[in-house]
Amino acid sequence: MKKKALLTFVFVIVAIMWTGLAQAQTEDYELIIAGAQVTSDNCNDLSVIDGVKGNAKYDPATKTLTLDNVTIHNTAETIYGIGIYNLGESLTIHLIGNNSVTAEKSVGLWNGRDNSIIFTGNGSLIINASTTASNKDYQKGIFNRGSITVNDCTLEVCAGEYGLCDGYWIFNHCNVRVKGEGMSDDQYAGSISWVWDNKPEFRGCDVTGPAGTYWKEFQDGEYTYYTLFGKDNKVVTDWVTIAPDPASINTPIVNTTNQNPYTLSGVRVSDNLNKLPKGIYIINNKKVVKQ
Repeated sequence: MKKKALLTFVFVIVAIMWTGLAQAQTEDYELIIAGAQVTSDNCNDLSVIDGVKGNAKYDPATKTLTLDNVTIHNTAETIYGIGIYNLGESLTIHLIGNNSVTAEKSVGLWNGRDNSIIFTGNGSLIINASTTASNKDYQKGIFNRGSITVNDCTLEVCAGEYGLCDGYWIFNHCNVRVKGEGMSDDQYAGSISWVWDNKPEFRGCDVTGPAGTYWKEFQDGEYTYYTLFGKDNKVVTDWVTIAPDPASINTPIVNTTNQNPYTLSGVRVSDNLNKLPKGIYIINNKKVVKQ
C-alpha cells in the first residue's frame, strides 16, 4: 500500500510540474484583441476569443495581424473594451475582404506610445467606436500615440468625439472616411484632430471632402498640433473623405494585353490597353497610367 501511495504521489507531482512547464511555455504578445491577450496559444486562430469571428491570426515573427473577413465586437467599458490595442513597437495589419471592429463603450483602435502601425492589403476595415462612453476620452475611433501609415487599403472610422486623433499619420494611395462628432469641452476635437508636430503626410491621395478644409495649427503648452478645419473656420465634425489623387498616381510597368481595363468610373472599355488612348485606367483593382 505504501508503494502504491508513493507512486500516486510521484505521478501527481509530475503532472503538476508538466502543467506548470506547459503554462510557462505560453508566450504573451504585445497585442490585445477584444479585451483578450494574444498569446502563442491562440495566435493562429484568434476566433477562439469571445467577440472575434472570421479568419483572424497573428504572426509574431513578422508582427502581422491578418484580418480576413473578420468581425471584432467588444462591449466592455473603458480600456477593457478596446477593439484592437497595440502595445508593441510595430504592428502590420493586413486586410483581406471586408472587416469590422465595434467597441461599444471604448476606443476602436489604440496604438500605444511611440509604437507604429501599418495598414496594408486590398481589403477594408470599418471601425465603429463608442458614442456613449461616459468618459469622453474613450469616444475615439483611432487613438494614435505613435505613428500610423495607411497603404492602399480602405478604412472607415467613426466615433462620438474624435475620429482620428493624436500621433503621426501617412496616407498612401488609400481611401479613408472618418467622422468624429466633436465635444463642447475641446474646440479642437473632431474628425481628424490633435495631430502631432506636422500635418498628416499624403502620398498620391488627399482630403477630397468636405470642400474648403484646411489644417489649423495650434499650440498646447510647448507642443504644436494640427486639426482639420472647414471653410466656416470651425473644426470639421462631419464625414471627411481621403481619396487617391489621379495626378499623383505612379506609373507601374504592366503587360498591356488582356488586362481588362476599366475607366475610373468602373466601365470596362477594352480587352487590350494598347487600343485605348492615353489616360488613367483600373487594372486588377489598381490604377495605372497609359502614356
